[in-house]
Amino acid sequence: MGLEGVELVMDVEDEFNIKIEDDEAVSLESIGSLAEYVTLKLSGGPLSSFPCMTAKAFYMFRRQLQAHLPLNRQQIVPKAKLKDLIACDDRVRIWDQCRVAGLHLPSLQLPRILFLPVIAIGVAFGIFVAIKVHVLAMFVAIYIVGALGMWLTECFVRLRNIKKIYSFPDGCETVADLMHRSYPPIDKLTPCGPIDPHILEKVISIVADNTGESKENLTPATRFSADLSF
Repeated sequence: MGLEGVELVMDVEDEFNIKIEDDEAVSLESIGSLAEYVTLKLSGGPLSSFPCMTAKAFYMFRRQLQAHLPLNRQQIVPKAKLKDLIACDDRVRIWDQCRVAGLHLPSLQLPRILFLPVIAIGVAFGIFVAIKVHVLAMFVAIYIVGALGMWLTECFVRLRNIKKIYSFPDGCETVADLMHRSYPPIDKLTPCGPIDPHILEKVISIVADNTGESKENLTPATRFSADLSF
């Protein structure tokens, strides 16, 4: 957390009546790590045991890969490329297994080219509606047709079990890239027990007030620097 997060830190200190040391504030990289820190501080737990949420996500991810793929620990390192570890046929299965285990990963992606016909149909239908009804109705029609078409496309791919066409999330080339956008279950974030949901809710509210971001868009994995420019 950078200089822009000073007011945020002060608000958290006031809300929970705690003191966050400067060197500790710098190490708080995400909403989850901040809520985890507050939990430890209020519980009187040793801050020396304060774990890295990204590291916990990595260990969970590595266990899933070892359980479901013929890989050893030495192969699964942060700098390893995802494409070298997980073949196309295995991506959907591994993502599903990780979610069953409680590890929150960003979604796999379908090739954008699949959605071009949907977009074309949506635009054509929108123009038709604009001519027949009203210009404003065109945008509504494009949105509805586009959203429905994308959903149907993904359902078709799932039902037909076409797994090879899924790609990794944007910006996730290595295991480290993926872990920076993932987070483990809330009840596995701290050694002293689960994070109080009220603490997490208050932290999210404070972050939302300081950034103007909607609370619905904030999760434990939201990073202050990369996602909120703090």
